[in-house]
Amino acid sequence: MKAYLYLAVETTGLNPALNDVIQLACIPIIDGVEHAPFNEFCQPTNWNNIEDGALKVHGITREQMLAFQPPVELVDNFIRYLSSFKVYFVMSGYNTNFDRSFVAALFQKAGRHNHFSSLFSSEIRDVYARAKGVKDKLKTTKFKLVNLAEEFGIEINAHEAMSDIHATYLVDM
Repeated sequence: MKAYLYLAVETTGLNPALNDVIQLACIPIIDGVEHAPFNEFCQPTNWNNIEDGALKVHGITREQMLAFQPPVELVDNFIRYLSSFKVYFVMSGYNTNFDRSFVAALFQKAGRHNHFSSLFSSEIRDVYARAKGVKDKLKTTKFKLVNLAEEFGIEINAHEAMSDIHATYLVDM
């Protein structure tokens, strides 16, 4: 059995030690079957380390974040969701190490670091690396997700985690 969890996050910056996840979206693919997605938002752990540049990229405002659930609730919901599949996931995405480092930090900050290794293998599936591996077969010379989605006629609302991860999954297929 092969279980891939196509996952993307939106964050308050680029450093998982200082910045936080504010949106986590994923699509589980188990033995080639797509399952219902998960898409939730949470407040940042550290309100003092929100980078204005990050907010410009994804368009989520500080005011919107005030209405989001606490990070511990998101992590607990995510753990329940993933545990319901009773599989060990290979984290998949576009530049997967970025998302993986933020999800690991989110679990750590929420005091749930033990659950991370019980849900995810150390293996990753990085669609960015896979695309670069076949670059001579592609028309585009740009390897941003939006460029690859455009090449394959896939709609994307860039930097909205659910849209990004859906496009990533389709590009990978």
